Amino acid sequence: MTDNQESTSGDDGETGRSAPGSWRDVNPAALFGDFKAALARLTFLGSQAAEDEKAPLRFLRAYPLVGAFLGVLGGLGFLLASALTLPGLVAGVIAVGLVMAATGGRNEAAFARAVERMAGQARGPQIALTPPAPVGTAAMVLLVIAKVSLLAGLGAQGGAGLALLGFTAALAAAYAAQVAALHFAHEIEDAVPERPPETVTLQALIFAALIAFLTLHVWIALAGLIGAMFGLVIGSVLALRLGQAFFKDALGIVRELTLIAFLASAYMVLA
Repeated sequence: MTDNQESTSGDDGETGRSAPGSWRDVNPAALFGDFKAALARLTFLGSQAAEDEKAPLRFLRAYPLVGAFLGVLGGLGFLLASALTLPGLVAGVIAVGLVMAATGGRNEAAFARAVERMAGQARGPQIALTPPAPVGTAAMVLLVIAKVSLLAGLGAQGGAGLALLGFTAALAAAYAAQVAALHFAHEIEDAVPERPPETVTLQALIFAALIAFLTLHVWIALAGLIGAMFGLVIGSVLALRLGQAFFKDALGIVRELTLIAFLASAYMVLA
């Protein structure tokens, strides 16, 4: 972190493009620019002009902010569906569907590809008259069902407002987990071209924690974050040990397991 001492100005030059020198270094103008770049990278909602190929890895700190934005988008869909007295499962489908529409289903597709390739590694060479079952597709369907069911459960336990807030905090944690996994993937650095600096990773984790505690009751937030931590660890172990050859797709496992773990932990506190 020797090249980050001049990161506080937020200008358009190299100073504004470098990583923050400290976890306390948060320039609102620079952070908004990072949010726009992350939004363009992760969704179809941002301006593609904001996604600069030479943009610094500093913009990765805004990933949990984009996750929270997507959670609000999906949560509002849940809220509207609940106001129309639609069943909780239908509201959950709408919420998850809105997020998938905004991201183009990239997260779920990466998850499916990673699971499929991991299953292929486990099967090894085999001779069969018919192709193997689409394990990745089946896993993706189960993933979506889990998201919908957990959102519906949160809505049933605490109302549509809690489902909105829980989805917001869970997606923020999930995207922060992706940044953390990128940073801590020391063993396969060649497969990790975008390794965020320590300050960027720390800021992403802090943003995710702040979003959780600002939106949820302290015990729900704490349980969700603890669950997210377990999801991050398990997902990272799978990605590092089995997904080295396709690490970018394997990050989908980290992100989605963290999301599911957060929602499940929050639900268990309420149940």
